[in-house]
Amino acid sequence: MQALLLLLCVIPLVSADDKITEILLSRSDEFQSGPVDKVVLRSDGTAAYTGTANVEDLGRFKGTFEDEDFKKLANLLVEKKFFEMNSGYFTGKTDQPSRFTQVTRAGQHK
Repeated sequence: MQALLLLLCVIPLVSADDKITEILLSRSDEFQSGPVDKVVLRSDGTAAYTGTANVEDLGRFKGTFEDEDFKKLANLLVEKKFFEMNSGYFTGKTDQPSRFTQVTRAGQHK
């Protein structure tokens, strides 16, 4: 019981107003030499993966996961102040692979 109380004190809980409903992660490479794919994780425990190029699994796939895992990831995004970060970070270099993270909270995307 003490461990549970300690855990609740350490992890900030997401309020109803801050409810994160979707997390999208994607990788792309302009010259198609690196992996090109994306995964969408939803708060209802569903996931969709699309492998486009240079990945082991090409095509579209659907699956499920524990909604508690989504809550942990959503809490981590809030804890690490994802919504306070800049909308993008650029190296100034061209011809580099891209990584994109989009989080949907209260109907808004960042």
